[in-house]
Amino acid sequence: MLEQQFDADRSLQVDGRVRSFLRSLLPQLGIAEIMLTDASGLNAVTSSRTTDFVQHDEDWWEQATREGEAPATVVFDESVRQVVMSMALAVREGVGDAPEGAHKVSFGLAGIDSVLRSVSAIGGIQVDLVDPRGRLVASSGTASRLQLLPGMDRVLSTPRDSIVAYDVPTAEGEPGRRLAAVDDVQGGRCRLIAH
Repeated sequence: MLEQQFDADRSLQVDGRVRSFLRSLLPQLGIAEIMLTDASGLNAVTSSRTTDFVQHDEDWWEQATREGEAPATVVFDESVRQVVMSMALAVREGVGDAPEGAHKVSFGLAGIDSVLRSVSAIGGIQVDLVDPRGRLVASSGTASRLQLLPGMDRVLSTPRDSIVAYDVPTAEGEPGRRLAAVDDVQGGRCRLIAH
């Protein structure tokens, strides 16, 4: 019933000034979407029309209000129709107070791709950022986002700040050997791979 009632904006849009401020941040920071919910998990202010009005059943909202934060994850976001890196935090009036809601920020990945391409151009190597399952998040190359990269099981099991040799299938179907330098980013939630 609430989804139908608030279908136009899918948000209460309680303050136009806050919405304008949030929208002004999008291009400056490479943000795709920002949302702020109330304690019931309803969108209070959003930078744009979201997929749904009620957020209290979403994993990110539950984790943020229960634990204080939902760590960065890479997902295809239906609202903005692109792969984004999203993170969420509980909103509290004071330290230790119960959450008054949560806010979620979803970053586009074009800026990260650009930085990886500039690093790659210096040494002629490919640089990829992968999630904990080995799916491509950002790249200096042209592979599709969230695609599972070949050989990542070996790369992901390598200790941080190491060099590893691993096999990938070649165009002829034979295994090809690659060498990669691997390091953790985001506190180990993602891996940066130069190969």
